[in-house]
Amino acid sequence: MHEGEFWDWWRAHNWIFAEPPIRQVKAVEAGELADDHTLIIKVPLETSLAITTRQFKRLVKPQIKGGAPEVAKPGEVSSGNEAYPLCIT
Repeated sequence: MHEGEFWDWWRAHNWIFAEPPIRQVKAVEAGELADDHTLIIKVPLETSLAITTRQFKRLVKPQIKGGAPEVAKPGEVSSGNEAYPLCIT
């Protein structure tokens, strides 16, 4: 392979090696439904953040398949567990 060929190929194909974007917690749009990887919940906005966080964890933890995502330590390979994103209303 010549020097220029790799970089031409890389610019055209580097997306093959990209991680998929992480879905963000967001407000649900009217008519939007949950799927196998989403949980729609209501969050009272007058409650303190500390209480809301505790309630959120209590509600969501049993719904997450496989528990919390594992983070590989340097030199280790990730287990492949994924966190499942949530939509909050």
